Amino acid sequence: MSELNESAAEHLQVIRQLMERATVYRAVSVPGALVGGVMALGLGAWQSCRMDKQGLMFNAHMEAREFFWPWIVVFFVAAILNGCMLKREADRRGEAFFSSGMKMGLGALLPPLGIGFAISVLFLPMGVSPLGTAVVWILCYGLGLHATGGFAPRSIKLLGHAFMAVGTSLVLLWTGIAWFAPNSTVVQWITGPVLMAGVFGLLHVVYAAGVWVRSRKKAA
Repeated sequence: MSELNESAAEHLQVIRQLMERATVYRAVSVPGALVGGVMALGLGAWQSCRMDKQGLMFNAHMEAREFFWPWIVVFFVAAILNGCMLKREADRRGEAFFSSGMKMGLGALLPPLGIGFAISVLFLPMGVSPLGTAVVWILCYGLGLHATGGFAPRSIKLLGHAFMAVGTSLVLLWTGIAWFAPNSTVVQWITGPVLMAGVFGLLHVVYAAGVWVRSRKKAA
């Protein structure tokens, strides 16, 4: 019982420390968000275009595997880059990279991301549309960021809330179109690559720009 109390007290102390320096701890670094956002915009634009006899056309139909694997590569590259940036910040502050705070942050962030990845892999052989996969990723990523909200800066909370709001809105929009306007021409423009570029790309770029501007104002 005493060991349990000591463990709970240690976790409370870590949370208290993270809340006291919430302006320092970030699950997503600003340079990592910017580069990841630009990569998402580029891949989304590339997957949304195709060449035929009439020239460059919008690619409204894409196979599940053709959509899935390039985005997995981008996610891993962005995650590695983000980890390197966070380690650089930790070294600058003279802190250990795998500190108690980092372990707690990963413990909150990774389960929703892992669930999103597992769901997409499980349904990949079934040929689930890229649109459905993109919505699952958006929601799970937003939930992961939201899970760190107790000890992360306000910007991380807002980013997580934005992902969850967009993901939920997409589910409602998708359901409404399927029920009331199944033949709407809007459907062909809402594709997986478009969502990934518009949500993962734009939101991360906006996040990076907002944090950078705010830090410059504080420095001034």
